[in-house]
Amino acid sequence: MRSETGMELPYDVEIEILQRLPVKPLHRLELVSKNWRRLIRSRYFMERYMVHQKSKHRFKILAKIIVVDPLVLKVSPKPRLFLRSSDDDPEFTYVLLENNEVVATCLSCDGFICCPRPGNKYLFINPATGQKIQAEQRSPCHRPQTFESHVTVPFFISRYSIDFLGYRTSNHQFPSPAIDLLGFGRDRVSGDYKLVRLFERPGENTACTECEVLSLKTWEWRYISHVPIPCFKGQPSASVNGSIYWFTVYLWLTDAEYSTTAKIIAFDLHTHRFRAVHHPPFGARTPSYIINLMNLRDQVWMVEQTLDCLEMWSMDGGGGAWEKMYSIDLKSYARPNLEVLMPIEICGDGKVLISGKKPNNSNHWDLKERLLKYDPRTKTLLLADHQTFARVPYFQTWVLAPYFQSLFSFDTL
Repeated sequence: MRSETGMELPYDVEIEILQRLPVKPLHRLELVSKNWRRLIRSRYFMERYMVHQKSKHRFKILAKIIVVDPLVLKVSPKPRLFLRSSDDDPEFTYVLLENNEVVATCLSCDGFICCPRPGNKYLFINPATGQKIQAEQRSPCHRPQTFESHVTVPFFISRYSIDFLGYRTSNHQFPSPAIDLLGFGRDRVSGDYKLVRLFERPGENTACTECEVLSLKTWEWRYISHVPIPCFKGQPSASVNGSIYWFTVYLWLTDAEYSTTAKIIAFDLHTHRFRAVHHPPFGARTPSYIINLMNLRDQVWMVEQTLDCLEMWSMDGGGGAWEKMYSIDLKSYARPNLEVLMPIEICGDGKVLISGKKPNNSNHWDLKERLLKYDPRTKTLLLADHQTFARVPYFQTWVLAPYFQSLFSFDTL
């Protein structure tokens, strides 16, 4: 690469320029120079490109719109609704996915998207390159015949319902069996993307006690072992720095008998081992039933929503302590009929983007989810999106996940 004066630019300057470009222009540049093609396809550059994308203050948000035509009872293949940030907010833009590709519940990690589909199938997408591939889930009968569970599930666990978490598990939104707990992340050592599935033992209806892993490098399922501490069915996971995190069934138990039992467990994507995580900061009280783990800024966050407040806790990198970072007073804000609030990203200026879900019985002409932004300096919570649409009989929209472009493809992992 030459400068305007005709001099060759230093190699590190070339890399600095190239890593600022979107994925599609980079692929076009591969046709211009063999050296550029070799550089762009190198793992070194792909990793550096990902780090740069995640460090940018501007990011993209995956969004999904379903449009139903009641005359034919079919879902429109393409969205007829358009979204943009309000007042041309420089922090984020939307990326819309087609209706025939994804469902409302998607898992996102380092530029790859995992979408559960009907029939125990999973669709993996790189939106930046347009690459897609589908994998099927094997039958649980692959479990070793000599396997015996060493997990004892308390008798009262089956009384609880994961609906208390406010997580979307209705059939039309999450076609994969609600008994599965899914986690999607990246092995920090090998670079392999992996889908982790926790599920209950056949014939039981209590909690998830078994585990298997799908490697996107080999496209093979591997049975791992029993889950040392059972987990509630249907809850979302948090994928952070090569580990997947879930709440255990003991989260709401404050009895002395269970006070030292782990409330959170983590699964290491490289060693395929579980470990207990330091207790959430609840003390002796019982936490709310609307509570979630999530990845914000490559850290594990726990978000608890009550009738009056939305509290956000961050766990330090070593997993040894929790710190309350945000406490949002919901009583003082005029929320547009939103019942469940889920933070999805923290902007560079400390503002929090929050997805607000409306009740299922709300007006079907209205959008089911809205995007809000909380400003900790002014203590304001305002709508952060502007949505226009063609008038159709019925539609729903979901904000799925933050998203960063990736140069990796499924055949270069």
